Amino acid sequence: MRIVVSMLLGAALVLCGFAAEGSRGKALMSDDFNGSELPKPWKALKGTWKIVDGALTGTEVADDKHAAVIRRPLKFKNAAFEIPFQLNGAKTIHLSINDKAGHLCRVSIDQKGFVLRRDKPNAKSEVKPATIAKHAMTFEAGKWYTLKVELNGTRFSASIGADHEASGDHPDLGGEKLDIGLPVAGQSASFKYVHAWELN
Repeated sequence: MRIVVSMLLGAALVLCGFAAEGSRGKALMSDDFNGSELPKPWKALKGTWKIVDGALTGTEVADDKHAAVIRRPLKFKNAAFEIPFQLNGAKTIHLSINDKAGHLCRVSIDQKGFVLRRDKPNAKSEVKPATIAKHAMTFEAGKWYTLKVELNGTRFSASIGADHEASGDHPDLGGEKLDIGLPVAGQSASFKYVHAWELN
């Protein structure tokens, strides 16, 4: 009976777009923001970024005319991410994933839920952005939520808690990725850590 239940649970995870945790390989990164300074190799590009009470907090600066952005090099092909976050006035936050052409895809979170998108790589690119999947939910200001994301071949999946999931496929997503970013639009948002693992 235990074997049957285990098989059913594994099948359910695959159907909803997520691999079983046993398919995770080595850790790609394990960045906890509990020090006093921004850990390397994170680099702030726009906005104000600070470590506050054990979390990385990003705030958009109006004069930038751009969302606050922080990036980190991370080479991978297939990966799972876990990121606890807190909205404190931010209009939108993102996990942005990039490749050699520029922006590849992202999970965007706002007060109405979250969306998985294929990005337009750069201003000159002829690639059109596309919505891959979306899920409606609401968020409380000051409450911690945990975003889980998997990019596995052409499959792109995200979940927040046990009841909120979205996944879909896009043919452009299967190649090598080079870095990730955490854009924040508005005032402000915090991230407790960013952990990532290879997917086998």
